[in-house]
Amino acid sequence: MRRVLASSLFLCAVASPLSLAAAAPTPREPFVVVLHPTSTPVVRTAADLLASTGTPTSSVYEQSFDGFAVDLTAAQAAVLSADPRVDVVEPDIEFRADTQTIPTGVQRIGAASNPALQIDGIDSLRVDADVAVLDSGIDLQHPDLNVVGGFDCVAGPSCVTGGDDVFGHGTHVAGIVGALDNGVGTVGVAPGVRLWAVQVLDANGVGSLSSILRGLEWVLQRSGTIDVVNMSFGAPGTSTAMYDAIQASTNNGVMFAVAAGNTATDAAAFVPAAFDNVLTVSALADFDGLPGGAGSPTCGADGDDTLANFSNRGAAVDITAPGLCINSTLPIANGSYGVLSGTSMASPHVAGALALLAGRQRPANAAQVGQRYAALLAAGKQDWTDDSGDGVQEPRLDVGSPTMFMAGVAPPCAAASSTGLLGWWRADDSTAAAAGPSLSGSAAFVAGVAGAAFSSSGASALSTTLPPASTGLTLAMWVRPVATGLSQTLIGRWDFPSTNDTSRAFTLQLGPQGSLLFATDETTSRRPLELSIMAPQLFDGAFHHLAATWSTSTVAIYIDGLLAASTASQGGLLNAAATTPMRIGAEGGPGGPSFPTTGAIDEPAVWGRALSSTEVRSIVAAGATGLCPVV
Repeated sequence: MRRVLASSLFLCAVASPLSLAAAAPTPREPFVVVLHPTSTPVVRTAADLLASTGTPTSSVYEQSFDGFAVDLTAAQAAVLSADPRVDVVEPDIEFRADTQTIPTGVQRIGAASNPALQIDGIDSLRVDADVAVLDSGIDLQHPDLNVVGGFDCVAGPSCVTGGDDVFGHGTHVAGIVGALDNGVGTVGVAPGVRLWAVQVLDANGVGSLSSILRGLEWVLQRSGTIDVVNMSFGAPGTSTAMYDAIQASTNNGVMFAVAAGNTATDAAAFVPAAFDNVLTVSALADFDGLPGGAGSPTCGADGDDTLANFSNRGAAVDITAPGLCINSTLPIANGSYGVLSGTSMASPHVAGALALLAGRQRPANAAQVGQRYAALLAAGKQDWTDDSGDGVQEPRLDVGSPTMFMAGVAPPCAAASSTGLLGWWRADDSTAAAAGPSLSGSAAFVAGVAGAAFSSSGASALSTTLPPASTGLTLAMWVRPVATGLSQTLIGRWDFPSTNDTSRAFTLQLGPQGSLLFATDETTSRRPLELSIMAPQLFDGAFHHLAATWSTSTVAIYIDGLLAASTASQGGLLNAAATTPMRIGAEGGPGGPSFPTTGAIDEPAVWGRALSSTEVRSIVAAGATGLCPVV
C-alpha cells in the first residue's frame, strides 16, 4: 500500500504544470573500490564493472592494493559492492590538514596582532636568535619546532649529545617559545627561533643542582651563540653556585627567563626565582586572549585576567605572562600537542619576547642585558587584576609594538642602500659612529629602541662636521621627546646664531604644541623652505621614527615609515660649506646650545640624498638596527 501511494503521489506531481522541467540528475559521489586480489589486470576488471555506468575511473591502484577510484551514484555503489570481484566500496572521504591555532597566550601578549611578527600561518619569517631550553629536553623530531641541537646534562659528568624529551615538559615549553608559524599545530611567541635542547631534568621531570649547573656550564661555553635561556623549574632555598653560573653567562650578554613557582607563596623563597640577574615570571590566568576579565574558564577554576591561584608572587617577581590552559607542543608519542598550566608555561612567553629583542640586537654584557630587561618591563601593560594581595602588581608581558618586537633572519632593510650615507650613530653607550665621523661632547644614555639612546637633557648637544650635501638630503632618527612648552631642535646643520645666511643648512625641529618643522636654507635664494605638520603623538612617551627628505624637487616628512606631508621644493642647492657643524639634540653657537631637546634620540642618520618612501619604510621595519650594517 505504501508503494502504491508513493507512486500515486509521484504521478500527481508529474501531472502538475510545475514539473514540466526535466528531472534533476541523480548526484554522484566519489568512491574508492577495493578488489579481491586476482591475476586479471585492474584496468580490465574496472572496465567490466563500470561498463553499465558509463563512468570512467579517476585513479587506478595496482601496487599497494588492487582497486580504483570512481564517481558513482549511491545505487551504483550498492550494486558494485555486491559484485563478487569487489572486496569493499568506501566513500572517498575528504581529509584536511590540521590548521594552526593561535594559543590564547600568544594572543594576550600581542604577538598575534603585531604586524612585524607576520603570524599568518606561513613559515616565511623566522626569528634570528638562539634559545636554550634547560628542561627535560625537547622532542628532537617534532616537525613544529626548529631544534638545532640537543644535549643531555643529566647523567654527568658533563653534557653529551642527546636531549630527546620523553617527559614532555620541555617540549611544551619549547613550543611556547618558538613553535613554527607554518599553518599547523600552534605558533610560538618567537616563531621559528633556533631551539637548543639542554636536558637537565630526567624522564620524570626531576633534576639536581649539579645537573643544572652542568647545563649552565654548557650555556657559558656557547655564550657567543646562545641569546636566551629559559628555566621553568625551581626549588626552595638558595644557591650561590647557580647565581654565579647564571651571572657568568649574563656577563657575556645571555638573557634568562625563569618561572616564579607554583606553590602560591613568596617567590623569594625559591631558586632561581629569587635571583636579581634573571626575569622572574608569574602566571596570569587568561582564558580568551583578551583583557576585560570576561573569559570563561577552559580548564581549572580561576578568574579571567587575574593571577593564577597556584602562582608564586611577591617582590621577587618581575613580570607576569599567561600560564593557565596553554596549548603547545608535546612529544609526538604523547599526541604532538596538548594543554598544560603553570608558571612553567608563563616563563617561556617571556623567553620568546627576549628572543625577539635579541634578534634585533643582541646585548654584549650584563649592563645591556639589564637594559633589555628594563625595556621589556617598560613595554608591559597593567590591564589585569592582581588579586594576590602582595601589594605589587607586576606588568603584563606585551610584545605588540612592531618597532620594538620584530622577527626575521635578516631585517628587511636591504632597500635602504648606504649610498650617500654621511653619518649614522648608534647610541649604545658610546658616541662613536657606526658610519661617518664621530660625535664630540659628552652624552648620557637611557633605554632606547636599540638598547640605549642618547639622553637629551636640554642643556647640551652632540656635534660633528659632515661632508657637504648639495642636491639631496635625508635626516632620520628614533625620538622619544618630552613636551616642555618650548621649541626643540632634534638635529640641525646650522651655525646659530649667525648673520651669514650662507652658513645655514637644515634643521628638524619640534614646536611646543606638537608641530614638526623641517627647514632648509638654499644658498641660491637664502630663503628657508619649510614644511610644518602637527604631530602631537610624538609626545606620547613612546619612540617614534622620523625621517625628513629634501631634493631639488620635493620636501617630505615621514612618521613611523608613513608619509605625513610633502610639498614642492624651491630648488636651489644646500650650503656646501664643509665647516658648518651639525648637532644632535640642539642648535648651537657661541652662547651654548639653542633650542635644546629634552628626551631621547636613537639611531640618528644623515644621507646626502633623498631616500625613497620604500627605503624609509625599510628602516622602520629594521627597527633596532635602524639601518643595514655599513662596512
